[in-house]
Amino acid sequence: MTATNSFAELEELKGLFDGFIIKPVSLLRLFSEAGRFLKHAAAPEILRDTEFKLPPEAFEQLSNPWKLCEIVAKEFMSGFMHSDNAILIDEMADLAERVRHASIAHSFNILTLEVEALIGGLQNYDITAIKQSRSRINQIFTQLLKVYSRR
Repeated sequence: MTATNSFAELEELKGLFDGFIIKPVSLLRLFSEAGRFLKHAAAPEILRDTEFKLPPEAFEQLSNPWKLCEIVAKEFMSGFMHSDNAILIDEMADLAERVRHASIAHSFNILTLEVEALIGGLQNYDITAIKQSRSRINQIFTQLLKVYSRR
């Protein structure tokens, strides 16, 4: 387990260990990582179908969450919708950098880490990693907007 918040440090750790997870630890990520080493036929399918859920602690450090929600809804949400299967690397990289900047400005560390993973996938042209990160970012956005809904 590591408390790093740098994608570069995470890349370095990949070469040193068989696996790792970052704090805050969610059960989904813990089980997913453990499932790589513990063989059970049903576990991978169950974990793949489970929605990525943010723990309540993910929202504790947020600064000005209402402003972040406004930015997410107006500027970012449409870029991470699942219906768009085309991945335009340059456009996605620009969007990812803007999301990264906003997540850092608002101290939303879990989003920062996921966006850095997306940027790494884009730099490596790793389509699977890009799709996974886009999906998780979309789920993070959805949960953020749900938690801070003004209805």
